[in-house]
Amino acid sequence: MNEHDLTALLERSTEDLAPDVERLLAAGVARGRSSLRRRRVALSLGTAAAVATALAAGVTLLPSGSEPTIAEDLTVATAPAAGQRDLASLDVIRDRLAAVLPEGEVTDVSVAEPVEDGPATVELTLEDAVVVAELYDDTPPPADSVPDPGPRPEGCTRAMLTEGSPTNAQMNDPVFRACSAWRTDHEYFTCAQSEACWANRHAPHCTRPQPFPTCTQLADGSWVSTNDYASPGEELGELHTWADIVTTDHWWITVSSTQPGDPDRDTPLLGHDDLVALVTSDIWFE
Repeated sequence: MNEHDLTALLERSTEDLAPDVERLLAAGVARGRSSLRRRRVALSLGTAAAVATALAAGVTLLPSGSEPTIAEDLTVATAPAAGQRDLASLDVIRDRLAAVLPEGEVTDVSVAEPVEDGPATVELTLEDAVVVAELYDDTPPPADSVPDPGPRPEGCTRAMLTEGSPTNAQMNDPVFRACSAWRTDHEYFTCAQSEACWANRHAPHCTRPQPFPTCTQLADGSWVSTNDYASPGEELGELHTWADIVTTDHWWITVSSTQPGDPDRDTPLLGHDDLVALVTSDIWFE
C-alpha cells in the first residue's frame, strides 16, 4: 500500500465516530497525567548527561524523596496555525521520556534517526515492558510534484475502474492490477490539481479504521487514538498497548508498550490514559 492509498484508508476511517469519545478521551488524558505525575521519576531535564549515563548502565531510577524538578504535569502540545514544529533531538526526547515514565529499571535504551520515509525512534525497556516511541514526519509532497499517470492502460475498462472488492482471480490478473494502480494514481493526481482537495486529503484524520471507537479529534484539529491487543506466544503471550496522534502540522507520533502476560498483574505498566498523556505532551518538540 502506497502513501496515498493509506491516506484514502484513513479518510474513510473517520466516518461514524462514537459521539461520547471526545468526552471520554478528555477524562482519560486527565487520569493519565495524574497517574504519570504520581509515579514520576524525580529527574531534572537539565541533567541530561547524568540521565543518559544511568540509562546506558541499566540502573534503577527511583524517586529521590525530594520534590521533582520537572513540571508537575506534562504540558499539552498544541499545533501551530501555520508551519511545522521542530522535533527536539532524539537524545533529549530519550531523556524526557525516561523522566516521565513510572519508576523502575530502565535498560536496552536506543535511538534511531529516520531512514528515508521511516520514523525517528526511541526505544527502551522499563522493567519487563518494551516502550517504543516512533515519530513520523507526515508532511505531504508538493502538489505540483505528483506525476500525471497518463492515459488508462490498455485493457483497463470502466467496469474495472468501478469494481468493488476484487476477487482473487482479479488480483492475479496483471491487467486488472495495472488498472487498479492507474485508478489510484489518477485519483491522487486529480486531487493534487485542487487546493481544497489536497488540503483535505493531507489534513490529520483518524488512524484507526472502524469498528474501534477510540479515535477522536482534539480542539486544535489533531486526532488521537488508542488500541491494544494480545498476541499468542510462549505461556501467556504478550500484551500490546499503544496510542498515537496525528497533528495538524503533520507529525504522526506513536507510543507503544509491549510486555509479557502476567496473571498477577491486573493492568499493563502503561495503560491507555498514560500513553495518551504522553503522545499529547510537548516532550517531543523543541
